[in-house]
Amino acid sequence: MKIINNKNLTILTLYLLSICFCFGCIFGSKAKTPIISPPTKTVIPTTIPIKNIQENIPETVKKSEDSIPKINQGILKILLTNESIARYRINEQLVRRNLPNDAIGETKSITGELFIDTKNNSIHKTSTIEVDLTTLKSDSSRRDRYLKTRSLESDKYPTAKFTTEDIQGSEWLKTLNCIYSSINRLPSSLAEIQLKERTIIEKNCFNNQPIPTTGKDEFKLNGNLTIRDVTKPITWDVKATWTGTTNVTGIASTKFTFDYFNITKPSVPIVLGVADDIRLELDFEATINVIAE
Repeated sequence: MKIINNKNLTILTLYLLSICFCFGCIFGSKAKTPIISPPTKTVIPTTIPIKNIQENIPETVKKSEDSIPKINQGILKILLTNESIARYRINEQLVRRNLPNDAIGETKSITGELFIDTKNNSIHKTSTIEVDLTTLKSDSSRRDRYLKTRSLESDKYPTAKFTTEDIQGSEWLKTLNCIYSSINRLPSSLAEIQLKERTIIEKNCFNNQPIPTTGKDEFKLNGNLTIRDVTKPITWDVKATWTGTTNVTGIASTKFTFDYFNITKPSVPIVLGVADDIRLELDFEATINVIAE
């Protein structure tokens, strides 16, 4: 048997300790916890610049919003019914007729919405009336064809459009303004007015007389009329009869020369002469609706 001396024993002991130390480092140590950086905090603005909002709104939406009147208390919407008639009158002298006569053409193809602001005693400038010129009919198909292809060129420009600017001299509008100012609202009908409100309205607006159920009014309606590709300012003289706050009927008329809208005068062999003026008339029937807040 081989005896291990002290020197060798010491070396062996150190060797075994070094092995144990290495194994302890490998298997006995804990895995190092990875350091995770905290997430970057996203700052959400509490306000969005108005400028950025406006820039991101499509132009078509902006125009659409601008064209719609602000809906608030005291607004009346007057809607033309299909019983309304648009008409032109042109005085002419025909061959083999001793006296001049009026050439008359009419159509019921009319659409119109007027917005009356009784609070501010005004009419909204987006109120419009449109007439389909292709549907104008007179007692002469030859005249109708001439207007469609030559004078009005309605095959190319089918619509005449009137856009309102303001109303002048309407006593009915002043009365509605008085009613609104007295009770801070506009009743949808006479029957809907409460007893206390009725007393106030009669005192403030009708010299303590009962509220009338109907009435007449005459005023001027100013705006711009577009015929073909020409737009000109026009004033309509309006005579109206209103019933409460629910219906209105009447006639509106205006006149201008052929030259004013660059319209070619009719020139055909059977027509000896045509007057310079064109008269337009609108026999209207309309419903009235109160637009509440």
